[in-house]
Amino acid sequence: MFKKIEVWIVYLIVIFFIGFIILFSAVVRSSYVNGDLLVRFQPAAIFVAEIPSNFIKLFDISNINESYIEKEESTEETLTKTLTFQESNLELNIVNTLNSGYILVSGYNPNYKQPSIFLFDIANNKILHEWFYDRELLSDKNYRFQHPLLLENGDIITSSGEGDLIKLNFCSDLLWRNERHFHHSIEIFEENQIIVPTWYENTSYLKNYISSNLKVRDDGFAFVNLTNGEILKEYSLIKILLENGYEGLVTLAISQIDMPDDTIDPIHLNDAEPILFTDKFVKKGDVMLSSRHLNFVALYRPSNNKIIFLVQGLFSMQHDLDYQGNGVFTFFGNDNIRHNSNDNRLKDSSSIYSYDMKTNKVEIIQDLSSIGIAINSQGLHEYVNNGIFLDTASQIFIVNEKNEILFNLSINLNEEKFGALHWSRYYENLDFINFSFDSKSC
Repeated sequence: MFKKIEVWIVYLIVIFFIGFIILFSAVVRSSYVNGDLLVRFQPAAIFVAEIPSNFIKLFDISNINESYIEKEESTEETLTKTLTFQESNLELNIVNTLNSGYILVSGYNPNYKQPSIFLFDIANNKILHEWFYDRELLSDKNYRFQHPLLLENGDIITSSGEGDLIKLNFCSDLLWRNERHFHHSIEIFEENQIIVPTWYENTSYLKNYISSNLKVRDDGFAFVNLTNGEILKEYSLIKILLENGYEGLVTLAISQIDMPDDTIDPIHLNDAEPILFTDKFVKKGDVMLSSRHLNFVALYRPSNNKIIFLVQGLFSMQHDLDYQGNGVFTFFGNDNIRHNSNDNRLKDSSSIYSYDMKTNKVEIIQDLSSIGIAINSQGLHEYVNNGIFLDTASQIFIVNEKNEILFNLSINLNEEKFGALHWSRYYENLDFINFSFDSKSC
């Protein structure tokens, strides 16, 4: 039935196969280390090498959209309460000693099997309103509704965290959509403008730093028109660094090749926040920046294209740079090591740091170990009237300077899992709102 194959043919096939594997591996390696071996064939080799991982991604639904966070041991007594708004029933774990404030929450809603956005009234333990848009209509099953921004008329600006920027009205109708790649923070700059991190698309200026077959994630930020979603002006952070004499830092950054894919993510800008007033240290229009992968925070002045300061040291993988006045800045230090789990950290816990322009010093001002906060990614902080507001991607806290928990909120999925949060926002009051939630309806 089967013809016999000569042994020498089998040996020849084996030798050829081994040789092909060696050559293929050499081409893939050359691509990742920026080599020039068979450059024309490197993209095809990378495509073939990534077929298994891309195939797995298609069928891996274990945690689509970061829908849950594993729970850890807790000694806090919590009130588990089911809150209802229209069709949605959210089971929230709540610790509350406060009687004021509001939180705009983006979190996984198990009833929708995707995130929704809701405004939580702290004083009354009540959901005032919920915004929901079917992410399937956006052709993005991973849409996260990250860092939503509430406008005075009840509209919402949000993004997928890595993709489209959208605007919804009070009734969750889509008003506009910008399909550029936006990510991380969303902040008001002026009455009709916001500032949002982006991918800067024209990377031709980097031709002397990378080979033509490599892709660079060139993080920057854009000023966006609130009315129509159009980009008014945008900046590349790598270009800013080069033009301010940080060529050595850029060279170091670009040498960081992400082996799991073919895109270099040298900067990973996770925050771009505008300064909204002028004092003797800052000017209105300055932009605060945080680079996760280069472990720096910086203040940039677009009006003259100057970096006012760039600080590294003590901290790592940080997020959320805020200005407290009098030359003092604070930020959330994750303090983990890139690509490593919580078992391999720079410090045992995350901390709140300060940088003082007057002394040029960085110091820890609040160690978060006593409340068990040690997170590898995400992380927001804000000094509010009641204490410090914290979003850890699984729980929201308001704590005092002694780390006593004044408020805690999480979305309960089951005994083992929290619903993932996607950058919440605290409001002392709703005085900027020009309508009543009780009287407005859809």
